[in-house]
Amino acid sequence: MRFRPLPGTALLILAVLPLAPAWAAGAPGMAADPVKEKLAEAQKLMAKKNFKKAAAELQEANRLADGKCGACLLGLVQAEVALGERDRAVAAAREAVALGGPQRFAAAAYNQLGVTLIQRQADEVQLAEAAANLRRAVELGDGMARINLAALELRRHHPDESLALAHQYLAAEPQGKEASGGHILVCHARAVLAAATPAGSSTEAAPEPAAIQPDVQPQRLYQQDAWFGGAIGTVELDSVIDEEGCVVDAKVVKPGKAPALEGPAREAVRFWVFEPARYQGQPVRAKYRIVLKSYPTDPSFSTTDHQGNPYAYVLDAADYASYRGVGGRRPPG
Repeated sequence: MRFRPLPGTALLILAVLPLAPAWAAGAPGMAADPVKEKLAEAQKLMAKKNFKKAAAELQEANRLADGKCGACLLGLVQAEVALGERDRAVAAAREAVALGGPQRFAAAAYNQLGVTLIQRQADEVQLAEAAANLRRAVELGDGMARINLAALELRRHHPDESLALAHQYLAAEPQGKEASGGHILVCHARAVLAAATPAGSSTEAAPEPAAIQPDVQPQRLYQQDAWFGGAIGTVELDSVIDEEGCVVDAKVVKPGKAPALEGPAREAVRFWVFEPARYQGQPVRAKYRIVLKSYPTDPSFSTTDHQGNPYAYVLDAADYASYRGVGGRRPPG
């Protein structure tokens, strides 16, 4: 999962979180065998990414069910989104919501409609409608909708609400399939809140050394690329990852060695997210070494934006021994 903050540090996480399952069990209109056959064929076509034919099969299946095949409509939403037909996807999602039906299906339909309404160009009216549908899905017990709503509220510049929703999801489903997304939302909401906190009153104070558990390592879930704007060099950061997997402290190891890179590097790692390190089964704070290095002249190890400015080539703690030449293969440059 990799994305960059938009202006104002709002995030478009919803673009990469999966939609609710298209083949919702217990959906209305599933009794007729021809409908089931076409659903099965559409599912195969979706798996092969043949979305145009899948959409045709789903439309025909829904016609055979007199417009009351909920699973057909939810599948059609995903097919139309994949085809770039957002308006058609929204229309199909509205039809699915109008069907009502069992609670699980209704929750999935509201979640689909909420997610489908969200576009990069969406205005606040559209986003508010999306939020209302996602809230209804949450009320009906859809955990995915809670994560999607948390992401949407972060985009709408409501980090407090986003943080609360992500915490609720993780409390209810700590091992859920979107647990990683929940951890990412928690840390990103906290980073946005910390950035908005006046200097000298931050709640993200650096932890005391005694609070850091030695000899344990967190597992990286998400890394934010540094944006060096054309500068080259290397920055090493000693960071502290807290019990929620968030970066709460990041100090440059050798200040002044690459001054143009230090600010962007620290800004980037504020948005890194980890599965927390554990000691005796409990999450603990831990140290973590991050090395960021840009390679503007080596296309094999440099990614650039549309203006040719390089991102960083990022090493983490697992790569650090190799980087220092202590066994293993040393990275290029």
